[in-house]
Amino acid sequence: MSRLSASVPATTDVRAVGVSTLHGFARAPRINGWIYGKLRAGVRGDVLEIGSGIGNLSRLILADVAAGGDASRAVFTDADGEVLGVLRAELGAAARGALITTWDLRDPPPPAIAGRRFDTIVAVNVVEHLPDDLAAVRVLAHLLRPDGTLLLYVPACPPAFCALDEALGHHRRYTRASLQRLLAQAGLVSSPPRYMNRLGLLGWLWQGKLLGRRALAPRLIGLFERIVPLARLLDGLTAPLPIGLGLVAHARRPR
Repeated sequence: MSRLSASVPATTDVRAVGVSTLHGFARAPRINGWIYGKLRAGVRGDVLEIGSGIGNLSRLILADVAAGGDASRAVFTDADGEVLGVLRAELGAAARGALITTWDLRDPPPPAIAGRRFDTIVAVNVVEHLPDDLAAVRVLAHLLRPDGTLLLYVPACPPAFCALDEALGHHRRYTRASLQRLLAQAGLVSSPPRYMNRLGLLGWLWQGKLLGRRALAPRLIGLFERIVPLARLLDGLTAPLPIGLGLVAHARRPR
């Protein structure tokens, strides 16, 4: 939940909720680090992040890319030019050489991206916002080099769809089977996606289903930030359960 989608309809309410959520999670490094930790093993080479928002994960991606000695191998995108302005300020001099550009995933890639191929594409909380998620994932698959990896995080458990999802512009939540089917239809090969954050799912249901809230209060994000170690421990103890707030997938483009 680190960003506003690359293609959320530009209604005032959806955008306002999305931007507020981005800023809430900007103050939650444990949560961002937990999500990125599920993806990090697949980050290598030339990296494209879709829907970078204000940079909650971008700064972590950039640190890994820059550690290889060449920040120009990183590309950060979002449909919202205003949040990219915040991203540029947040990344500062560390992003010198990196490409930061506007791209709505419903549209063809801009020339600066269309002419490149990537070893890694990261899309966290993106495809659930798209009416045609398959078309979008096919575009991303095309931008991968052979043996390149698409790293996805999406909201999980369709029965948990609630007012919070509606306010953020989500079209759906995924199951392990539906996400793996989406990736296969796009021509990618994926091991079974992994559920994460079972404790967070309980909080989502409490806020969105029971109370009908349409935004996560910053104090609740702050509370969860403090109990991330407990949430991670619970995930470890309940790993076989096919539920969680999100699903993580590493999908490879075949040679």
